[in-house]
Amino acid sequence: MKRFQLAVFSVASVLAISAVFAATSTDVHPIVDAQSGYLLGGSKNGKWISAGETAKSLQGGEKYSVYAADARAGQTTGSRTRTNEAPCEDTHWVNLKKNFNGVLGVSASWNVMPRAPRPQNLNQKFYRDEVGKVLKANKIKNPQVVISQLWRVDLDGDKVDEVLLSATNYAGEKAAPKNVSPNAKAGEYSLVLLRRMVKGKVQTITLVREIYAQNKQFSAPNIHRIAGVYDLNGDGKMEIVLRGRYYEGDWVSILEAKGDLVKEVFLAGCGA
Repeated sequence: MKRFQLAVFSVASVLAISAVFAATSTDVHPIVDAQSGYLLGGSKNGKWISAGETAKSLQGGEKYSVYAADARAGQTTGSRTRTNEAPCEDTHWVNLKKNFNGVLGVSASWNVMPRAPRPQNLNQKFYRDEVGKVLKANKIKNPQVVISQLWRVDLDGDKVDEVLLSATNYAGEKAAPKNVSPNAKAGEYSLVLLRRMVKGKVQTITLVREIYAQNKQFSAPNIHRIAGVYDLNGDGKMEIVLRGRYYEGDWVSILEAKGDLVKEVFLAGCGA
């Protein structure tokens, strides 16, 4: 695989949902990409568990809540896991009975979306300038800034918002949702940035970056986007879900951001 990458519920209803859609009997909480069925991994007692270890605990029929980018979308059940042959023999899949066109299916006993992201105006000069700085630092002299997403969200529950943004400029990206050129032109890019307060100062942290200062044939450029933000291990802090694709495949990753440090905790996908 090539890689680099509103419903409102009362407290009572959230508790009721949690009771019905609690964890499996092993207390493992699986995380499934609702679009592809990739089993990303899971958690147990707040600790991350790999997709392979999570798969061992699943018998089929587990209950999942499916989340869109801004709300819980519905509830469903999942199948037993399966794997595929090369080139995706290490990827595990779970078929959700209904995906609600959501982002993730999670079997959890807590509120997976305690705080929803709020989309912002994409044309704000300040953030366009921030993207321009990153591009110029990577030898793009006169960048064409195209911000695709701009969200505000309190990731840590400390009542201080973070800002997440994605920016992509590929002439080879066609109208069809999964078409991407295998070639990159000078000045093209796709990146995701996080702006947050770290030790009293606001910092711009690059979560993923792919920038082409020169033409490059058969580079298989990737499109990176923010899929959602969720509390996926029950610690009250929200992880960042990214979705990526290129001309021969796609993937989903989950990032844990602490201060100015970012750790990829899960990655699953399929492609040549």
